[in-house]
Amino acid sequence: MPMIFGRLIGAVTAGIAAGPFGVIFGFVVGYLVDQLLRERQVRRILARFYRDPLSPLPRRLDAASLALIAVTVHLSTLAGPVRRGQVELLRVHLRHRLKTAAKLRAADRAIDEAIRLQHALNIPALSLCLRARMRGRPAELEQPAVTALFAEVVRGAPETPDVRNRIAAVCEYAAIDAEQVLARGDTGPAAGFSDPRSAASADPAGSAAGEAAGLDSRACAILGVSREASAGEIKAVFRRLAGQFHPDSLCGLDDEQRARSTEAFIRIKGAYDTLMEEIEGGRCPPALGRTARSRAAQSRTA
Repeated sequence: MPMIFGRLIGAVTAGIAAGPFGVIFGFVVGYLVDQLLRERQVRRILARFYRDPLSPLPRRLDAASLALIAVTVHLSTLAGPVRRGQVELLRVHLRHRLKTAAKLRAADRAIDEAIRLQHALNIPALSLCLRARMRGRPAELEQPAVTALFAEVVRGAPETPDVRNRIAAVCEYAAIDAEQVLARGDTGPAAGFSDPRSAASADPAGSAAGEAAGLDSRACAILGVSREASAGEIKAVFRRLAGQFHPDSLCGLDDEQRARSTEAFIRIKGAYDTLMEEIEGGRCPPALGRTARSRAAQSRTA
């Protein structure tokens, strides 16, 4: 009832003052007021939960997903300001967890609020909340995908004892393998899952990069491209792999296959973002010379 209060008051008041047209105008204005009030209410609920995960939540909000959002945002900040690629990886994982459009929209709002409150997040309590909530889900399906997500968002974080200790503490609270996260996912994108509908022990990309100096070797290995690949080649490979592994493009999968597909796509998307940042940001190693950077410039001007 409170969410239609503005519409009722606006329609009645404007209707008395200006007749039928006033009713329409008042209803529209009241609708906008209701939306603003609802947004403020949701932000208060999220802020309260991020500070105290034991606080009650409306049914449309999933406590495990909110805890995962807050912890992921916290880990993302260790590598600097939260980047768009990190947020996209988090959304991919949430699409696997949340099944309805309404819950996904609520998750997007929760991500924005977590970024706004990143310095006020109660990370120990939220990590414990995530751990407790995952107990109700198959651990063998949930933890690998969460581990892959954490490993990707901390890429680029300083290799300092303080940062490593903070990552390890979060992983310990959340019952996630800290060694795999600290290794930045060097074990591969999704071991044992090369096709969305079958379990085969191969990399999703199917090849490894060479040892010559060039683009990030781990990212190239995941995508199966040369360390001197151009932006166009990298984009073409990413589109092909995304079509194979993106959870939204797969139908008829059981929970295990969807979980492994999500884990694989998170690593693929992380590798793609890493390579494109190196090429488009002009951060390719000097030994690369006029290979990837010049070919990237040609692809942008083509």
